[in-house]
Amino acid sequence: MRNSEFEIRNEWIGERRLRLLVAIIVWLAAALGMEALAQDQPVADQKSGVETAARKKQREENLKAMEERARATKIRLTGDAKGRADLITQPLFHYTDEPRRITDATLWGWTFEGRLLAVCKIEKYDIDDPAKKWLYCFGSLASELIEGEWEWGHTWSAKKPGIELVRISSAPSPAAGKGARLRQMKEIAGRFAATIIDPKAGTREEMRLLP
Repeated sequence: MRNSEFEIRNEWIGERRLRLLVAIIVWLAAALGMEALAQDQPVADQKSGVETAARKKQREENLKAMEERARATKIRLTGDAKGRADLITQPLFHYTDEPRRITDATLWGWTFEGRLLAVCKIEKYDIDDPAKKWLYCFGSLASELIEGEWEWGHTWSAKKPGIELVRISSAPSPAAGKGARLRQMKEIAGRFAATIIDPKAGTREEMRLLP
């Protein structure tokens, strides 16, 4: 059985027309928290600054392996609105985190009737032990109950909704144009902040906001 870790993040704030973007941003900030992450950036040779052919091939193989794992994952609504969620064909996010020995990782999303329902990050670690090389971290973004099933037979069922939507009373009315609405979303997202706290080390790390 592959090593797995399943977490639910339940702290969310959103407005009806803004909830999708806000949910993605808050989850990325709270669940990933990677100050040394590189989005879709090749790992370069330290001397030449150019990605090696071996590393490029490895990245391609890792991405294919992560995609296969994501496609094998089944996410379903189990409440009143029953149905199977659809996997977004491309990862929402692709990153590495060398300080944490993550050689490659991706974040995947599933939708139901046009709304983001769940996300799962799949990470590959620089660890010799095959049982600890892959890690999964799953989060519900559903206001209903959902369940998940993974390729090696592991199943998980939510005991409560993954998010609770709360209106932002001070937010402006949605603008008429798409560009103007995106600017409004950016301004609202900028009001949020997230911090990694390590009680043992006594450290605090402010996380970056990522669109």
